[in-house]
Amino acid sequence: MKNERYIYDALYGKIYLDPIIWEIFSMPELQRLREVRLCNINSLCLTGGANINRFEHAIGTLYLAQRCIEKIPLVTKREKRNFLFAALLHDAANAAFGHSLEYILAQDDYNPEKGFKDALQGRNKKESFTYKNHAHEVYYFGLQRKLGTIINDEDFEEVAKIVRGEGKFGALISGSIDLDNIDNIYRLSYHLGLIGKTDTPIKLAESMWTESEELVVNNLVKPLIEEWYKVRKNLYLLLLENPEEFSAKCMLTEAVELARIESLENKEAIFSWNQTDMEILTALKNVSIRELSFDIEKTVNYELNTKESLETYIKEKYKRYEQDKENKEKWLVYFENKCIYYELLNDKTQITISIKKQFNPPLIIEKLVTGRLFPCISIFSTVNTDFYKNLIDFNAKTIIETKINLELKDFEISKKFNLQIVLHPILDINKTERQISVKNNLGEYINVGNSTKRLLIGVFIRNEKFDITNFNYDKFKIDKVNEKIKELLIFLTQDKELIEIELYNEINKLEII
Repeated sequence: MKNERYIYDALYGKIYLDPIIWEIFSMPELQRLREVRLCNINSLCLTGGANINRFEHAIGTLYLAQRCIEKIPLVTKREKRNFLFAALLHDAANAAFGHSLEYILAQDDYNPEKGFKDALQGRNKKESFTYKNHAHEVYYFGLQRKLGTIINDEDFEEVAKIVRGEGKFGALISGSIDLDNIDNIYRLSYHLGLIGKTDTPIKLAESMWTESEELVVNNLVKPLIEEWYKVRKNLYLLLLENPEEFSAKCMLTEAVELARIESLENKEAIFSWNQTDMEILTALKNVSIRELSFDIEKTVNYELNTKESLETYIKEKYKRYEQDKENKEKWLVYFENKCIYYELLNDKTQITISIKKQFNPPLIIEKLVTGRLFPCISIFSTVNTDFYKNLIDFNAKTIIETKINLELKDFEISKKFNLQIVLHPILDINKTERQISVKNNLGEYINVGNSTKRLLIGVFIRNEKFDITNFNYDKFKIDKVNEKIKELLIFLTQDKELIEIELYNEINKLEII
């Protein structure tokens, strides 16, 4: 018997790859995934999942695809090749740190599935996200893209369709339950120690096919789908509710947002979607320390309707003020930690209250990589998922944070250290729980589970002085501070049923599999 090349996988053991896979195995587009984590953050306390890379997951998904396609009759050689390429390359257009960057870059129309072909071929349309690099430019480790020398344009389009969940086999790669998700859930859960080795992913893969582009499963696999649902729920409880995971995502997101602001100002990108995790962290370490202004309130005063009345009011009320040199009808007042602008407009005065805040991206990244995370005060859950749009927008979120900080100014910790609260949202729609309705071979539908629809809001302390290694919750009576924060969030979200999640209790919610 002739020995063959193999991969020894942590979850599936010895894997023999289809010969066509070795043709693209060394391509930069695939090898980059060895330096990109499967998790959205470099986990501090969920250590088993901290350094699994997307390359390992790509191989696992490919293996399930091989087991799946072998059970499907009447598949052409070309269909099989493109299906296996799609399984192997499905994450090749994903940014470093996965969804953590994706949520931010989505504001610029970044979408790894829709932009799969553009990303890997180095082409882009003017109306879509600009995938850095044309085909001839550096892609990874100083190397140019090479997949185009192996996969022709027509096949590339077929592979891209499958990655998007379209076409004959698309539902097997991207759907409510698919090969990608099955491997992802079981792989992360295995490495985290939530489950032992199991053949459930292989059994599921061999029991799935498509009919008229719709996913179909064997009617006997309902218990396996129920197991997948429970494993998924346990995994996402840890990934979404663990305070350290939450804090690290908050820190990375803030640093990326500040880099994005600097990029827009300088009209030069600080980082690119196709860089690796460490390259992104290195780039973020070099983002400038900056002070930004945010208008937190605008009002109109109709009594201050002349130059004289406005000037008299300013000089009687404030000690620190200055008149605009060019516009004598505009005044700037410094009061406490706020800047207040008064501007006479016709027969009224517009009053704008502005706050200046300093941000230190290099320190945030230094703290992140050394495990000195933002202390977590609380995590809340609201059914008002529409409030997410107020927290994903950096300016809107910072204004909300500023208003909360002003409301906390009378607490001891604010008086001593000028407490700086930062919020971070996680939208949990079909993540912790995902309802499955899938057709079986008898023409019936297997229905499993429910779907979550909630917005998680993490509340953290940004102050440079504090981190999780030195912050004393009891000393600063944070429980009282948190009561006020909850009151404010109930008002902001308009959700009287706002739920406070008990910190570090997620581990006690896990179901026995």
